[in-house]
Amino acid sequence: MAHLARFTVLGANGFLGGALAARLAADGHQVFRPTRSELQSLGDRDLGHVFYSLATKDARIDPYGAFETHVAHLAQILRVSFFSSLTYISSTRVYLGAQSSDEASELKILPHDDNAIFNVMKLAGEQLCFADERPVVRVVRLSNLIGFAPDGISLIPILIKDALKKGKMRLTISPQSSKDYVAIEDALDLLPRIALEGRLRCYNLASSRNVSLGEIVRIIQSEIPSVGEWRSHAPTIVFPTIDTNRIREEFAFVARPLRGALISVVSEYRQHVTMQRTLVP
Repeated sequence: MAHLARFTVLGANGFLGGALAARLAADGHQVFRPTRSELQSLGDRDLGHVFYSLATKDARIDPYGAFETHVAHLAQILRVSFFSSLTYISSTRVYLGAQSSDEASELKILPHDDNAIFNVMKLAGEQLCFADERPVVRVVRLSNLIGFAPDGISLIPILIKDALKKGKMRLTISPQSSKDYVAIEDALDLLPRIALEGRLRCYNLASSRNVSLGEIVRIIQSEIPSVGEWRSHAPTIVFPTIDTNRIREEFAFVARPLRGALISVVSEYRQHVTMQRTLVP
């Protein structure tokens, strides 16, 4: 990045938001980390470059909270706040059921998808951004992150922690199930560049390579002696391979290899679990 800037990270207490705020501060930028209680009082200050990374744990359990998080607070920021740019963090999950996965693809809501409410909220947030006429309001559809999240409740953190603590991983979908993953370091490298330099309104941030659950389990087992318990007749869920032509052409983006990223994260979890055990009296 050519110059230091002012950034506001909404959701800085979360996994991505916290890591992003820390990286920006380490790079010398001025970083504002408002709490949720401050969201209604941001209209009278210059927020600089905003990353909108607010999240809820489970939109299915708290759909009203998900609406406030992904749509209502965003609408307030867009309507009344001053900023140099705003980058809304969406998800590549919106491509589930789509015929293609480039940023101009026609997207669908699958009524029987357990996480349909999450997709609906993300798409509603996206549409608010696209309805705003300012070209500096952008959407980044972010892939599944690989990174150290001690309290993470997504698939990979659960598998690693179960392998370390129990010596076994319980799998409820088939080993052929697959989706895209990207190292969190790739997101931390590229998101500030999109905010400061992006020429377009929407970007996929992904690796453009699907990885099977079977491969992920084998990598974890190569680092942690453990058993995979596969449920019989488990469903196979395959997400579209994500198109990353846009970020490759505009930013010369090359994703880090998944194996190295996953092994590094396993090492961090091992250190964390070992430290926890030494602290138990």
